[in-house]
Amino acid sequence: MAIQGASLRFTDGGTRARLRDLQQRYNPTAVLSVIGRRIVNTEIPRVFAAGGPGWPAPRRGGDPMRDRGLLGKSFVWRLEGTKKLIIGSPHPGAHTLNVGAPPVRILPKKGDWLTIPFSPNLSTAERLTFNLRLFPNVVFLPKRGRLYAISRSGKGDKGRLVAVLVRGIGGDGEPQIKKREFLSWRLYGKSALNAADRYLRRLED
Repeated sequence: MAIQGASLRFTDGGTRARLRDLQQRYNPTAVLSVIGRRIVNTEIPRVFAAGGPGWPAPRRGGDPMRDRGLLGKSFVWRLEGTKKLIIGSPHPGAHTLNVGAPPVRILPKKGDWLTIPFSPNLSTAERLTFNLRLFPNVVFLPKRGRLYAISRSGKGDKGRLVAVLVRGIGGDGEPQIKKREFLSWRLYGKSALNAADRYLRRLED
């Protein structure tokens, strides 16, 4: 069974000569188990703590992928039978964050403009029934590129943002979600195989 989100599979099919050598010298299942524990408990936390191998910084600032730590703490490993190891995260955004996402263009269902209500300045009732054409006492602020900001004009509420009117969103320039790779043999393979060799050798001594 696959791990929903993102996963990486290791098999005993000899994807690396070193892995094949270890599985010939030791119990193949033990080798995969040690690799799984090493990657989940040591290697992945190390990569997240270091901000990945060149992960782009978020626009808001701070460390990439470490806001609440939910993704970094979500990784699990398991064996399928005796010859396959699966490492992954059930986090719903794991796959997209690992491989990135291409530019996306969002368009309104009708017409050229998309209305986006500004929820913090709206009541619950206003959010649920928002209709810019029927909304009272609003004024359009000067256009900025593809965007109009719309604010209240009534007494006491003047200048409070109500909505943003946008002509198309995205579709050009940088990807919507940049790649921040955290599941690959390239990142963990050598270290995990060395750790498995040391651990299993100690058990035999």
